[in-house]
Amino acid sequence: MLEQCLVSPISCSALLLEDPNGCKFAFASQETGVRQIEIPAPPDHEEVRAFWKQFKAPAPPPQLKCFDDITIWWLNHPNPLTYQMDLNLPDDLYRHFLAHMILEDDSVYRLAEKGLVTEKEFLDIRL
Repeated sequence: MLEQCLVSPISCSALLLEDPNGCKFAFASQETGVRQIEIPAPPDHEEVRAFWKQFKAPAPPPQLKCFDDITIWWLNHPNPLTYQMDLNLPDDLYRHFLAHMILEDDSVYRLAEKGLVTEKEFLDIRL
């Protein structure tokens, strides 16, 4: 059953599980073990705006070139962004990212050369 769930990070020590019906559960590692926690509220828009302004202030801002770079940065720097916001992915692409491996460039080129692709292949290309 768990293999049908989407698992995404909330923080360095917390995960969000979503079942195929859309039910969500959050769990965090605490001193006494892993416990279910409240699902965090979405970040405040003003807090996010202030964060982006501060993020872009250093000259130059951090150069995050791939999902791995972004993930490591997100986990190591306290910020108000959700993981999805940090990756800058819309809902459909984020869900695809959580459930599928990212294709290598040569695989993406081969798919694009086909001309006609499935919806899944299109999402693979977008990632």
